[in-house]
Amino acid sequence: AQAQKSIDMMGKKFDHLAELSVECLNEVDGCEDIVNVIQENATTTHILGLNASIEASRAKEEGKGFGVIAREVRGLADTSRQSSDLMKSKINKIREHTKEMSDSTLEAKQMVEQCIKEIDKLKESVSKIHSGGFGE
Repeated sequence: AQAQKSIDMMGKKFDHLAELSVECLNEVDGCEDIVNVIQENATTTHILGLNASIEASRAKEEGKGFGVIAREVRGLADTSRQSSDLMKSKINKIREHTKEMSDSTLEAKQMVEQCIKEIDKLKESVSKIHSGGFGE
C-alpha cells in the first residue's frame, strides 16, 4: 500500500514537471519575442546611423561632429545586434533542453504508469493466492 502511494505521488510529481516544462517553453517564446524587437530596433538604428553619416558627409566640414555621432550610433546598433543574436542562441539552447526535460519527464511518467499496472497485477495475483483462487 505504501509503495502504491509513493508511486502515485511520483506520478503527480511528473505531471507537475510536465506542466512546468510547458510554462518554461512559453516563457522562452516570450523572451524570443523581446529579442526580435531588440533586433528590429538594432536594424532600424543602424539604418538611421547610415542615413546620418550620409547627411553628415553632405554637410562637409560642418557635419564632421555629426558624422562621429552617426558612426557611434551604428556601432551601438551592431553591438545590440550581436548581443541579441547571442541571446537568441542561448534561448534556443534553453528551448532544446526544456524540450528534452519534458520528453524525459513524459517517458518517466509512462514508466511509473507501467509500474502501477504491474503492481496492480501483482496485488491481484497475491489476492488470488490468499483467497485460494489461483489458477481458476
